Amino acid sequence: MVLDSLYKGPYVRGLRVTKNIKYCLDHSLKLDLFEKRVPKIRPIFIYFHGGGFIGGDKSRREWFLKHLAANDYSVINVNYGRASKYPYPQQIQNCALVLKWVEENAIKYSFDLNNIAVGGDGAGAFFATQLAVLNADREYAKKVDCVMSNVKIKGLVLIRGVYDLTRVALKAVAMHSRTMHSRTIIKMIAPKIFPILDEKVEDDFMGLDEELFKLLDLTAFVNKSFPSVYISSYDSDSFAYETSKEFISKLAEHNVTRWEIHGITMKKISSDMGYNSAAKRRIIFDEANYFLTTLFESDRRKKLKNKYVQYEIDERELLRY
Repeated sequence: MVLDSLYKGPYVRGLRVTKNIKYCLDHSLKLDLFEKRVPKIRPIFIYFHGGGFIGGDKSRREWFLKHLAANDYSVINVNYGRASKYPYPQQIQNCALVLKWVEENAIKYSFDLNNIAVGGDGAGAFFATQLAVLNADREYAKKVDCVMSNVKIKGLVLIRGVYDLTRVALKAVAMHSRTMHSRTIIKMIAPKIFPILDEKVEDDFMGLDEELFKLLDLTAFVNKSFPSVYISSYDSDSFAYETSKEFISKLAEHNVTRWEIHGITMKKISSDMGYNSAAKRRIIFDEANYFLTTLFESDRRKKLKNKYVQYEIDERELLRY
């Protein structure tokens, strides 16, 4: 994964790192806090790692997030439960508890509760978006039985996310056995929603809990009160790209401020043409950094406007994502 290698380099100076803080009664769920050593009330960026809902770990995002913390906002790196042990909606319940922990520990850690952004990659981007939905729609929160806080999410940083799991489920059924990865994820994420998901297509949705199923389409819940969004995607990501397009379209429909960082796949971009794969990939994170800095600086908040950045990806580089 590009996130794993992009920022592995020199030690980030001047940071206080507090590892494995328990944020709820479940002792297996912990977070890390990265902040500058000088005492100061700071904005907060909360990050949820990717891993297809069934894997991943906060440790693989550490270097990237430490570099963000060097910009003078506190960064929280979260481990939520994996779907095999925490089926839907338990994973989003884990994530909601992080916001509650932030609210309850604001004085202890000098958090600025008026400046909170949430983000993630892959599954983490889905959960970050779902937290924004919870934040804006308390009825949605009740349906997934989340403990809610009073904090308001100001911005989202979404990297290669899936925003409509109903589409993933339907694709898994339509493609039948050729999309075993999608089928496995759906079965593990939401066994209560999908009591039956076997080899017979006609039986795939028997016993489906339609109300909970609809809650997996986050695009449907976007409204004009949604926070500003940074979103990164690329056109060869079949698992996420279509839902990203629909999500962006919905944001535009409701005039939600958005920064779009879009990768276009090109064939045979060679080094003799000056192609630098690391520099191209780093665009994603440099822009995310700039988005957060702009979002958190109150005197520039009114100037946060829509932005579109397009860059080229070498077809051979896709495996590194």
